[in-house]
Amino acid sequence: MKFKKMLIALNSNACGSANVKSNFGTNTNVPQHLCVPTLGYDENSISLVWNKPDNCSNVVDYYVYMDGKKLGRASENNAANSVAAPYINHFYAEDKEISTIKPPTTTSKLQIFRLINPTNFTVSIEQKTAPKFTNVVNVATLGAVGDGKTVNTEIIQKAIDDCAGTSKSADGCKVSIPADPSSSNSIYVTGSLFLKSHMTLEIEEGATLLGSTNSSDYPMIPSTNDTLRPYALLNTEFNKTFSDIRITGKGTVDGNGWTKSSSDTTDEIGNKLPNYAHGSDTTWQKLGILAKNQIQAAVDKLGGNATAHGVLFNQCTNSVFANVNSQTFDVNNGDGLEVVSSSNTLVYNSFFDNGDDCLNFACGQGKVTKDVKPVQFTWILNNFFRQGHGGVVVGSHTGAWVQDILAEDNVMFLTDNGFRLKSTPATGGGGRRFVFRDTAMREWNDSSLPYPETFQEYFIFDQLKLTNVKPVNISRLADSSFTNITITNWGNDSSPWNIDNPRMLTFENVDPMYGF
Repeated sequence: MKFKKMLIALNSNACGSANVKSNFGTNTNVPQHLCVPTLGYDENSISLVWNKPDNCSNVVDYYVYMDGKKLGRASENNAANSVAAPYINHFYAEDKEISTIKPPTTTSKLQIFRLINPTNFTVSIEQKTAPKFTNVVNVATLGAVGDGKTVNTEIIQKAIDDCAGTSKSADGCKVSIPADPSSSNSIYVTGSLFLKSHMTLEIEEGATLLGSTNSSDYPMIPSTNDTLRPYALLNTEFNKTFSDIRITGKGTVDGNGWTKSSSDTTDEIGNKLPNYAHGSDTTWQKLGILAKNQIQAAVDKLGGNATAHGVLFNQCTNSVFANVNSQTFDVNNGDGLEVVSSSNTLVYNSFFDNGDDCLNFACGQGKVTKDVKPVQFTWILNNFFRQGHGGVVVGSHTGAWVQDILAEDNVMFLTDNGFRLKSTPATGGGGRRFVFRDTAMREWNDSSLPYPETFQEYFIFDQLKLTNVKPVNISRLADSSFTNITITNWGNDSSPWNIDNPRMLTFENVDPMYGF
């Protein structure tokens, strides 16, 4: 949620690993770990996030106060500021099958907290808005042309270098990609751009940063292994350390990789979604734009099937992906967000409609992972996952371990899977300490993807209501429990349970009961 004009400051309020807990041991309806996302503030507003109470069954909403003045309700603020909220609200309003399941933050009692002077209030925090930017650079004033044709790489890169060169914080430098109010065509073509520490890149509403179609505009990433891949549209330089980088604005970043199909998709709330022609390792020559040129360059050297992630956090700490509209369906390997060997990642209030996995985690494979960091401490909440091979996906690169993920209060619609786990013994590592809860899923499409799910031990399945689903095979599951589960309308099979070679499984309050 986001509120305007808040003052008073402490940097220790940042969200972090403490937020990836599923229970805080309080057994109360008091919200926990109220925090400010990394760089989640500017001169006019501050974003607030908090963990749901241990006992949230009687919480209907939250009021936010500042200096004794009521600012508003959390639900109203979320509706106004979250790109996912309209989809989540429509999903619950439309779905009669789960009408008895209440959406997140909808129950029966009101709680309140305020920002400072916490007397008689539940939770408090002190946070300061940012100062006004000391240096704002509009790339159009430097000669960048938003005509959808002119390549502006050098001009925009120079703006970044000059602006960030003297900045000491993300609020010291803003590079603006402007929208021309007198024209509907504010499209700035560019090749790879390299962001620097202590800067903000803003793409204004109505403006588009469009990837060049020339593969030579994207230099190769220097690498010590056998992997060859070019830099993306927005990057930091390989093998260097950067901090305090913020990308914001209501504009569009378009990688320009693939052609669109003959018509867009009209989604559930009436918005137009770009529907890219179905990309694959056999269609890139006909359907690719930048993808065609880059894949051809790669094939000339190595052959293979290129990856095409929308956003990649690689070896990052304290990253935030918030209020982002990620649209890559049906792009070849078009993951929405890939998180690699990173810690303290927060993903919230975002919309995903992707050609591959929506949100994926990876950390290497095989022997090379001895020096690779794990993926850990990820908090995923209040997102709408519309299409993709999986909503939240672990693997297949699990070599250094993917661990400590809390995914809650999300909605998944038309995805192939909800929570997808994939690995192999040769990959090594694995996944552990995941909590996937309070999530509604409907019309997921395919349980027979070519990469099989991998289930092993210590799973807890609790408080599930499943209807109109087909039984799937669970093999060699051990030391796990099924509690408070209801399954209806599972088709023509005699039982919804199909478990092979189980060991030490417990079932309690399960309907229908599993029979050995």
